[in-house]
Amino acid sequence: NTGTTKRIIIANFITMRKLISLFCIIWLCANEATGCANNLKIKIIYAPATLQTVFSISPEYFDKGYINHSTDSVYVECDSLIYDFFNCIQALKVSDQNSRYNSIVKPYHTNVRGKVLLYKEDQVVKVYYIGQFLVLYNDTLYDIDEKLRKNIDSMIVSIIS
Repeated sequence: NTGTTKRIIIANFITMRKLISLFCIIWLCANEATGCANNLKIKIIYAPATLQTVFSISPEYFDKGYINHSTDSVYVECDSLIYDFFNCIQALKVSDQNSRYNSIVKPYHTNVRGKVLLYKEDQVVKVYYIGQFLVLYNDTLYDIDEKLRKNIDSMIVSIIS
């Protein structure tokens, strides 16, 4: 039956995606003697979600510091929060707005309110720009879900409290 075959293929694809994600996390956290706390950390630079601006804050504007007066930052060392963050990122769905983003409004569509940097051995290896509804990573937009919002909030709260 074609429907059963499709379901099996989809289930196998999802399982493989989870295994690849788990392998990447283990690989990133691997360290010979001291554990991953010295090798892997996340820096979250964020502004209040309620921050209102006259224009959208593109990733370039965010990096140039157009809203530095309203931002704060925290570092998260390698622990279960980082593992959860990777799981949330892996679960994000590619946004329907990608074709529009790449052809018309690049890069202004994201309206950035935060940036997550992944450091490995003090080198930035990944950068995620976080908007209210979208995540920008490697020129691809992803729809934010509630799980990622809660994950980022919990990382910030665990550090500042």
